[in-house]
Amino acid sequence: MVSESVPYEDTAISRKSGPAKITFEKNSGLATVIPVDFVMETIEACFQKLTAKNKAAKTSNKKD
Repeated sequence: MVSESVPYEDTAISRKSGPAKITFEKNSGLATVIPVDFVMETIEACFQKLTAKNKAAKTSNKKD
């Protein structure tokens, strides 16, 4: 899963005067990613937490 792109900054420099004139931000083609194993672990942990919460709610409803 891609979480963000890694930008690339390209600076235009004047050959006559020397200082930077403008900076462009471009797509470097690189990205920060989240490994699939971590995504699956997170989904499973969330599912287990919701399942436990639902079971607890059903148990407390039966007592009432």
